[in-house]
Amino acid sequence: MAFLHLPPIRWLTSFYNPPTQKIIEKAKKTGVAIAVIRNSNHFGTAGYYTRLALEAGLVGVALTNTRPLVVPTNATQAFLGSNAFAFGFPASPHPFMFDGATCVVSGGKIQVHAKKGEPLPGEWAVDKDRQVVTDAQEAEDILATAAFTEGEQKGGGVLTLGGNDEENSNYKGMGNSIVIELLTGILAQGSISADTVSGKHDFSQFVMVLNPAFFGDPEVLKKDATSMLDRIRQLEHIPGKEIWVPGDREYRLLAENKEKGVTIDEKTYQEMKEIGTELGIDVP
Repeated sequence: MAFLHLPPIRWLTSFYNPPTQKIIEKAKKTGVAIAVIRNSNHFGTAGYYTRLALEAGLVGVALTNTRPLVVPTNATQAFLGSNAFAFGFPASPHPFMFDGATCVVSGGKIQVHAKKGEPLPGEWAVDKDRQVVTDAQEAEDILATAAFTEGEQKGGGVLTLGGNDEENSNYKGMGNSIVIELLTGILAQGSISADTVSGKHDFSQFVMVLNPAFFGDPEVLKKDATSMLDRIRQLEHIPGKEIWVPGDREYRLLAENKEKGVTIDEKTYQEMKEIGTELGIDVP
């Protein structure tokens, strides 16, 4: 598989995002601020918004619902979204930063495996009979038709955390997804994931910012968080393996990408070139 390296890009550490910036300002004054957004769209990585809070010395939480991709426990039809959850807390040498889907895997990772022609490595997706699918392209085709609409629905989708079997507590993963549905689509009075494909493309988000100073000395809290995370990293572990806490890989990759550029697969690069040609934009 060929890979291409795009040159380093100028990273944007922040841009003006009215809802997030507004609650950052409020949290500095009141200790806690929350916003919900409806009639929105895909907002990229949820972690971006928590990093805005971290840059201001605050704690950030960002949630979003998505189009319906996830099959609830024992169901054969997708209803829930992949529903990203991001949380950032100040620490050293970098903040604790968790950003991930509340299902077993994001749809984007399945797309990457399909582009590379690689099989899916785990219990990621199921077909209309709730049988595990390992062919990445088949799984991608299932996700393209998994939307819960009034028309024909072929069934199948991504699994909740816990995989295919109830014995592995996949109902807890379903609970995580439902919590985000309640805090986004329901609380914002927008659309739940299942309804984002009927009519307008209407996603909802939930953003919360906490000021550590409301609870104690921010530097002490940061030091205590750093100590806890370092103790986790230093636990006895499997030979040849490394203990990562959320954020470790991401901040290491960020530093490498800023220095060396971003690595993408050849198929994605060709797709970028085609889009660039249509828009009259030169792709490096």
